[in-house]
Amino acid sequence: VCNKASFFLCFEDLLQFRLGLEPAISWSLAGRTMMFDVRKHKWDTDILNAVGLSPKQLAKPFPSGSMIGRIDAKTSRDLGLSENAFVVTGGHDQPCSALGAGVTEPGMAMYATGTVECITPAFTEPIFSDDLRKNNLCTYDYTIRDMYTTVAFSLTGG
Repeated sequence: VCNKASFFLCFEDLLQFRLGLEPAISWSLAGRTMMFDVRKHKWDTDILNAVGLSPKQLAKPFPSGSMIGRIDAKTSRDLGLSENAFVVTGGHDQPCSALGAGVTEPGMAMYATGTVECITPAFTEPIFSDDLRKNNLCTYDYTIRDMYTTVAFSLTGG
């Protein structure tokens, strides 16, 4: 299946593709795939090789808030958007929510409840530890460049 598929896309990059743009993914969402090197900000070829994927099958990664392109005039009109509409990368839902809640500096965090209960802290260095791994918590890019997060969550929200 992997070698027959043109792309493997997350929702963010699938939407861009459907809008007629080359798929791009935020570093934040790419980090949630567990195939992205959050230190080098590129797809991890060792992991991709192990699962039979090529970086060419994945969206190009960019920091959150990066301009990816403009929607063509016809698509913009069809969707009721300005003909000057452009697309930017977003991010994983919890870091986007934390940013919207005002988490803009290291040491701040957001607590949210909805589908899951989640604490989303922001920090300046990626943290990789056995304790995080044992508890199934990964560190990945926050929605602000040069910041990272790990989300502590419970599936009993909402």
